[in-house]
Amino acid sequence: MASNGACQVKVGYSRISDAQQQATTDPLGSAEHELRKAGAEKVLLDIGSGRDDSARPQFRKLRELVLDNRVSTLICPNQDRLFRNTEELLKFVQLCAMQKVQIQDLNGRELEIKTADGKLMTTVISALDTHRSDLYSEKVRRHLKAAREQGFPARSKVPFGLMKVRNEAGRVVSLGIDPVTGPMARERIDWFLKENLSQTALFHRIRERHPDHTVSDRQVRRWLSSPLLTGRLAWKQDAAKSVLTEVASEQSFPALIT
Repeated sequence: MASNGACQVKVGYSRISDAQQQATTDPLGSAEHELRKAGAEKVLLDIGSGRDDSARPQFRKLRELVLDNRVSTLICPNQDRLFRNTEELLKFVQLCAMQKVQIQDLNGRELEIKTADGKLMTTVISALDTHRSDLYSEKVRRHLKAAREQGFPARSKVPFGLMKVRNEAGRVVSLGIDPVTGPMARERIDWFLKENLSQTALFHRIRERHPDHTVSDRQVRRWLSSPLLTGRLAWKQDAAKSVLTEVASEQSFPALIT
């Protein structure tokens, strides 16, 4: 823990779920502008699901700053930018309360659970956010099933280094190499294939060289075995083994592994 004399700042935090959500806008850039306009001296931004913080390194950094008593006020656009998970949100709000960190959204509302009304409001709004997230997941699963039945590439998530390519109507028509994460993915593949690193050694190299894009040891194994890295579409998945079971025989988009 930092001493009471540690410099405290107003921190802004936001996230989006998918970097490819809107091809013609910059939602994170807009969020940073709004947060700084609201008084945030430091802004942390993530691309990742609000269900947990496993893929949100900037949120984990935020939690560390709160624990180190370096945050006076946390500003977020809405509370669902922190979590779309009621249990996790309440735990984080409780942590902020313990560290005397005030949480405000851009509408001027304070997120708090110290009072009965505050706890009720925070819990009810979070439950509604979680419900909307669950409904969206159900809709995505239906649409993916329909797309697969029509022969379109349909993956809710794509491996690190790749991105979804959409047509003018916004429909996913193929996959491609992500201009931001693609070079990092190629570097990781070179470490594994050219330097003959073990998967465990690769995991530690990623943590050291790409600290803002870390993954678990298990995720490294899944990533390396994905046929999508070879430019081939894949559909069904064995949930028990997390293995893609239906794979196109021909390459249909640029490959990271050739």
